[in-house]
Amino acid sequence: MRIKVNFEIKNNIDDKELKVKYSRNIYNHQIYSILINTLDGKKSKKIHDDKKMKRPFVFSDLFLNIEEKKGHFYICGESCIIEDFMKIKNKTLTLNNLKYKDKGEIGKLEDLIIRITEMEKEDIYDKLKPSEEYIFKAKFIVNIPKDVGKSKKRPRLLEDNEELKEKLRKITIDKAIDKKVITKEESKTVRLKFDFIRNKKGSYKRMAFAKYKNGYVASWKAKLKVKGDFKLIKFIYERAGIGENTSSGHGFIFLDRGDKNARK
Repeated sequence: MRIKVNFEIKNNIDDKELKVKYSRNIYNHQIYSILINTLDGKKSKKIHDDKKMKRPFVFSDLFLNIEEKKGHFYICGESCIIEDFMKIKNKTLTLNNLKYKDKGEIGKLEDLIIRITEMEKEDIYDKLKPSEEYIFKAKFIVNIPKDVGKSKKRPRLLEDNEELKEKLRKITIDKAIDKKVITKEESKTVRLKFDFIRNKKGSYKRMAFAKYKNGYVASWKAKLKVKGDFKLIKFIYERAGIGENTSSGHGFIFLDRGDKNARK
């Protein structure tokens, strides 16, 4: 299931403060906690204790319109989990203030106080024409595997495009098997391919940073051509997203508006 969450901003936020570096993602780190806290204790503990690769939901950045005092974000995941998340409708939530560094100076943002006003369900069949090829935009994480004996080393993004494409495919297949979308036997013949599309500046991807807990998380932003079996494309669009560490606000995919398969 895939939903759009609309909200009102209930307090005054200085727009100038939000224009500091990394500001667009400054509150993202708390969305996971808000969502997980809407679930009952056993369910939230199971999800939190599970491997990051297997967590059953993905969410986007917060998109803020400070002038109109409103905003929105998106969530997709297992239907039973998303339906529980919908309990936050009409609730007032506080995203705590954060310290940030801009040009060597330490600053602090105000708390962001929001009230959830509406939740709109999205259906892949309303957004897409069934096809074997789509163009998506995404911000995602695929890290170099940690070396044995260096588990405390800071994760580094995988950079090679060919390796990235293969890793994105493998992660998706592994998740699909885990969620019983396909069997291990089907995974040997299933069709799924990721390709990067060159942007106007001539590069295939660019690095982005988001505030998360006590530091920042690096990710790739890219436009991707995805080909394959529709049930796998439906799986990443409605439930799983792409890449690793999706519970930090990465991996959510958007259909590119120029895609010929977009519903008009």
